[in-house]
Amino acid sequence: LTVLTLDDIEKRDEEYLKSLQDELVSFGDIDTMNRGHSRAERETFYKVDRLRREITNFTEQMQSLSEERKQAIEDLKDAIEDGTVKTLRAAMRTAKLARLSGDDEKTNGVWALDLIRDAALELKNAESRKRVTEAQKDL
Repeated sequence: LTVLTLDDIEKRDEEYLKSLQDELVSFGDIDTMNRGHSRAERETFYKVDRLRREITNFTEQMQSLSEERKQAIEDLKDAIEDGTVKTLRAAMRTAKLARLSGDDEKTNGVWALDLIRDAALELKNAESRKRVTEAQKDL
């Protein structure tokens, strides 16, 4: 597990967008290319088109993610304070949808916001407390 701050996550997103843009630039001026005459040209055109769509989609996602991430962080803080299993799981789901965690290709592991780590630890504690409470009820 690689633990990151929100700034680190935003920096990763910017680096990913930059890598897509660099890859697009590496194809050169695709607009002046004769489209469709050879198979290689068609494949190149489709790759460039896919990259353009991916850049557009990623940029649009980043604009909406900012607010979603702020809300997810608030939900995580509230859930940690509340300490119940239900609120912690819901907050962690929201955080995952806001892309505050993901697969780390560099280490073949996982990266997550520091608050998600804290929430996961609190969730383990809450589940333990719940089991203890249920066991006491059975006695």
